[in-house]
Amino acid sequence: MIDKPDYLSHREIEKKACEFAEKYNTDGILPFPVEEIIEFDLEINIIPIPNLQRDLDIEGFTSSDLKSIYVDQFVMENRLYRYRFTLAHELGHIELHADIFRQFPCNSISEWKERYSAIGESDYNWLEWQANCFAGLLLVPTSALKYHFEKALETEEMSKITKIFKKRQITEDSIDCLLEILAGKLVKLFDVSTQVLKIRMEKEKLDIRLLELLEEIKP
Repeated sequence: MIDKPDYLSHREIEKKACEFAEKYNTDGILPFPVEEIIEFDLEINIIPIPNLQRDLDIEGFTSSDLKSIYVDQFVMENRLYRYRFTLAHELGHIELHADIFRQFPCNSISEWKERYSAIGESDYNWLEWQANCFAGLLLVPTSALKYHFEKALETEEMSKITKIFKKRQITEDSIDCLLEILAGKLVKLFDVSTQVLKIRMEKEKLDIRLLELLEEIKP
């Protein structure tokens, strides 16, 4: 009988991501050295596969013995932010779903399809959500995100931008635009996409922080 995925809240996943980071990234290095930890600390092989994304609409998968992570070759060679997130996502599976993944032989595209079919779409989507959360939290830790978010807000450039936005009607679109600008200023620090940063900002309610800031600014 196939094990069912455990229910894990976002904060429970955050605890596991923090424990992993404390063990393998004790100095809190940014960007999080995900590739180095996988290859040298965990001794997991990273194996590129041509056209993986085209053929399966996925960017990576993990072998059943948890010793290999297969990634789309084009993503690995040309899309740094996506590559790093894919590695962190697969680490999430290894840390959260090892018992489930060990039940299915998976060292090829055909075996991945069998694993997906056996687990079922609904449960697999749940596993994917958990791994995405783990990846986001690992690459963009909450404390570091909040600290650098506030530092970015303190810059003269962002001060001018927020004042310009304050003079307009405050809408969801204006908050979203400001988040996009701030995310763009932090991508190099975390080596993740603006989309990942925006998701993390919204999860930590930094969009509400922006709204409060705009309402505080007097014309």
